Amino acid sequence: MSKKVLVTGCAGFIGYNLSIEMLNEGNEVYGIDNLNSAYSTTLKKARIEKLNDKESFSFADIDLSDINSVNTIEKNFDTVVHLAARAGVRQSFLNPEVYIKNNGIGKLILASTSSIYGDSGSHKVSEDVDELDSPPSVYAATKIAGENISKTILEDSETVISIPRFFTVYGPWGRPDMSILRFIYWIQSGESLRLYGNGEQKRAFTYVNDVVDALKNLIDKDISGTF
Repeated sequence: MSKKVLVTGCAGFIGYNLSIEMLNEGNEVYGIDNLNSAYSTTLKKARIEKLNDKESFSFADIDLSDINSVNTIEKNFDTVVHLAARAGVRQSFLNPEVYIKNNGIGKLILASTSSIYGDSGSHKVSEDVDELDSPPSVYAATKIAGENISKTILEDSETVISIPRFFTVYGPWGRPDMSILRFIYWIQSGESLRLYGNGEQKRAFTYVNDVVDALKNLIDKDISGTF
């Protein structure tokens, strides 16, 4: 059965890949994005052009921090997937609480980040860790705040709220400011690699198709929780 899904940040890396996959499977996607200049707006517009080729896609250039713009958003969705964020910049991501609370959305999927764990000193992390009262960065603090605010707002509602914490996502149509694409560019252009630290750091990466599959599972299942 096809679904009607609102994807915020649809011109972003994950938002674009999720939207394309949902559309290819016969769903209807309403995408919003403010096409900010955190990184190449040319790339973001190219993603939107690809999405606009799909008949079941609708797009609105909306800034979620503008309440007047938010009030123009269509209301009847099966699921809201909130992926809008200031990519690569440590500042508060935009909270969709006004239209979620006032219009009774059945399901909210709120993007969070593995950055909230900081340098845990362990190869394993858990959804129920309680050492999150001292976030390692402003970016992490805003993501934790977003999780808590959304849970508080929706506590007494019937809305299903699922919170996936992404680990550095990479793949086609990726953000040009991320390390993997930067390394590829430097290698192709014959430039020297710019390496931070001593080169012995380890980091977990996740391929974008795996993230899209996870999001689709959350869209299909009514499971509240952190993942």
